[in-house]
Amino acid sequence: MNAKFLALFITICLLVQPLTGCLSTGQCGFRLVLMDSAKVLLTDQDISGFNCTECALILNKSGIEKWNTYLGYSDIPKLSNGLYSKDFIIRIDDEEICRGKFWSSVSSTSTEGVIITDCVMELNSSFNCIYLQINYPVCQPLEEAITAKIRGYFENRNIIMEDTPQGNTSVSSSANKWLGFSPNILQPVLEVFIITLPLVSVANANGRTKTCEKTG
Repeated sequence: MNAKFLALFITICLLVQPLTGCLSTGQCGFRLVLMDSAKVLLTDQDISGFNCTECALILNKSGIEKWNTYLGYSDIPKLSNGLYSKDFIIRIDDEEICRGKFWSSVSSTSTEGVIITDCVMELNSSFNCIYLQINYPVCQPLEEAITAKIRGYFENRNIIMEDTPQGNTSVSSSANKWLGFSPNILQPVLEVFIITLPLVSVANANGRTKTCEKTG
């Protein structure tokens, strides 16, 4: 009897330990953290869903409002301000999931590793996603190991989207559709073309309004 009780007690302790650990540090749940200052930019309280197909975090009202305060401009987007090229960490509870950089589709320089795009784009209720991917300008899907951990976290909270969004395109892939050539060809010309257009108008004009439908 004592052996069974001891085994049950040990099992309960093992289950409770991770929870008490993150509660003691005040760092439970999903967090997007700015590396240089350790500032928490977004938490799961700011996220209404995760789109597995696009590796997109769907922001709710509070998330959109927070994101827009990080842009660093009031009228004309500037790469020199805001989050562009800054390092971030994604954490879930006490575990570091990945590190990466904030990037933009209008950047003329390349980068490797995990990136979040597009960090100069203002969000609203119909254009409410930030995207995780690998490398720029030749973007690749997020590594499966990273995706699985993020997916598992949000899957447990029943806020996973499996469908492929209609009209879901980034600024660079939209330009590919308009111009009829890959954005990786004639890259400087493409960047000038994109920069001369208001970024919000570009996004809305390309039907990205259906990218992420869960906002609340």
